[in-house]
Amino acid sequence: ARMAAALRAARPGIVLTACVVPVEEKLEKGQEWFSWIKAGSVDAVIPMLYTDESFDKNLAEIQQNLPDLKKIFAGINAEGNAPEVVARHVEKARAAGFGGVVLWYAGKVGDDLPDLKGNTFARASSSPFVGSGK
Repeated sequence: ARMAAALRAARPGIVLTACVVPVEEKLEKGQEWFSWIKAGSVDAVIPMLYTDESFDKNLAEIQQNLPDLKKIFAGINAEGNAPEVVARHVEKARAAGFGGVVLWYAGKVGDDLPDLKGNTFARASSSPFVGSGK
């Protein structure tokens, strides 16, 4: 909280975000990011929801514990999951009311890009922070 206050004092309007571990790892890894969001220490988080096996469980726990889901951007693994799994995770995050998604892909994007662009990301989007005062 002190660091967030110092950063905001030095740079008014700065947007503070954090890429964080999945729900089931937050206490073990010392990332109690539910409290960071509730206290306003960060403006948004990107939980790394990379596995298909735990995606729904993480989504449900986030929905149950955080009132403002617009501050949550689902981190989705586009490298280790098939395009249809990525698309399903994106749609679930959207349906849950999350602020957006962030795709993790360290490989060659060109392989799956046409599939994702033509379907899952056919609609243009904008930053939720543009024009928000953040």
